[in-house]
Amino acid sequence: VTGQTLAVYLIGTTYGARLGFATFATYLLAGIAGAPVFAPATGATTHGIARLTGATGGYLIGMLVATFVLGALADRKADQKFKTSFPALILGSAIVFAFGLTWLHSSLELSWAQTISAGLTPFILGEFIKIAITATSLPLIWRKISQKLTR
Repeated sequence: VTGQTLAVYLIGTTYGARLGFATFATYLLAGIAGAPVFAPATGATTHGIARLTGATGGYLIGMLVATFVLGALADRKADQKFKTSFPALILGSAIVFAFGLTWLHSSLELSWAQTISAGLTPFILGEFIKIAITATSLPLIWRKISQKLTR
């Protein structure tokens, strides 16, 4: 479990669609250029284009798409209440895993059961915790900001 998806959730929801996408795209470009910014993966190169095109590259592409989608939802204020931020973050997580699992399945030629077992099951609890943290903290933070702005 890494902080990458938590960063995706926070960047997308606080920066909005355009700035969030640009920020995460810059992160990907830095990693492609050789900066050691990607989370370690067993048996994988930790940086460079090989990481993006390797078996776990789909998760990184999914994170870019999720950042944009979460930002678009945040631009519509979906991050300001728990009842809208929680499903938005679930959607963001689903996007990351849809891209990641599809890419993993294709890259390693695993069965779908093996793909789910390796690429989703170990991360479910961690993702739920990250989503819960983000979905509960963002509305509180926005409420505090709003109160300060109206004073």
